[in-house]
Amino acid sequence: MWILIAGWCGSILISYYFRSKDVSEEIRNKLMPHCFYYIGIVFLIGGTLFRDLSV
Repeated sequence: MWILIAGWCGSILISYYFRSKDVSEEIRNKLMPHCFYYIGIVFLIGGTLFRDLSV
């Protein structure tokens, strides 16, 4: 369970890092286009809720 929580938190931190101003805009747009960021967050929350309900 702790591995899942750590992975979930890590993925959010990584996504925020790649969308931050510390990374150049060219790299940000290639690695993580703006629309995929929001789609990923929706899937992340939806998957977490689905897993929680199923367990």
